[in-house]
Amino acid sequence: MTEGRPERVSMAHLEETVGRLLDRLKALRERLEVSDARVAELDRALRSRSSTSDDPLGMADRLRMLEEENEMLRNRLERGADVVDRIQSRVRFLEERS
Repeated sequence: MTEGRPERVSMAHLEETVGRLLDRLKALRERLEVSDARVAELDRALRSRSSTSDDPLGMADRLRMLEEENEMLRNRLERGADVVDRIQSRVRFLEERS
């Protein structure tokens, strides 16, 4: 009889562990449902307060693109200012020569 008893104890322990895991899974699923509902609610609220077609991620992408464009334009302006300075130097040189 001692041989069957450890198996029954092990089986009872396994059933108890599986039961706790199933309870935990159920609780996690319930939390997930609540979280999903909250995300949907926040998304609706955010969209209702945003401009007509701009979502926050789209706005962030647009901002990043505009910042890159601004940097490129600043560089072009600096190069253009250098060219203007060189032209002015040449004009002054030519005026002094004549």
